[in-house]
Amino acid sequence: GDWSSDVCSSDLMSPGRIRATVPHIAQCDVFMCGPDSMIQQSRAALLSIGVHEDRQAVDRSCDHRHV
Repeated sequence: GDWSSDVCSSDLMSPGRIRATVPHIAQCDVFMCGPDSMIQQSRAALLSIGVHEDRQAVDRSCDHRHV
């Protein structure tokens, strides 16, 4: 679904916004929780700025469809 109108808007999770907020993000471990569409876009954004998949953790229990 479209989560762009949610608190976690797609602009907030853009590669440029992420890198501006956390310049050293590629060296960080990242934990994500939320709707599948947000997770998918966030993972793609993180990969595009150098955050390897091994540094990305997802908790699916936050999405009511996976509880």
